[in-house]
Amino acid sequence: VAFLPFISAYASFSRFMNIMLLDLKEVDDMIGEVIDLIFSERNKYINICKYDTNKCFFAKKIYDGYHSFDRDQLKEAVHFIIYHTYIVFAGKVFIQVLGIPMGGNSSSPIADLTLAKREFNFM
Repeated sequence: VAFLPFISAYASFSRFMNIMLLDLKEVDDMIGEVIDLIFSERNKYINICKYDTNKCFFAKKIYDGYHSFDRDQLKEAVHFIIYHTYIVFAGKVFIQVLGIPMGGNSSSPIADLTLAKREFNFM
């Protein structure tokens, strides 16, 4: 029983390192595959309310009062986020070249979707 906290800590560290050491191209490719799975003739656009980002839905058309993204626009936006993440360390600015961007609003969904897609591909 005494080793359980160690295993839990190791599993958390292992998952953290898995996210941190991913190649940006792999992250971009995995998210692109997820986006391809989601969009269809019925789901041409994702519409996100301009005033309440908790209100979003897929639809065949664009709606007033919503930011609307098609498949390619969403892929381009995610690509930009992945490849344009900067960090400050010791007073210097660096571009992140490895791992999932950390600390941004989209970081958790990007990490979750990337690892879920990797798991799906593995099975």
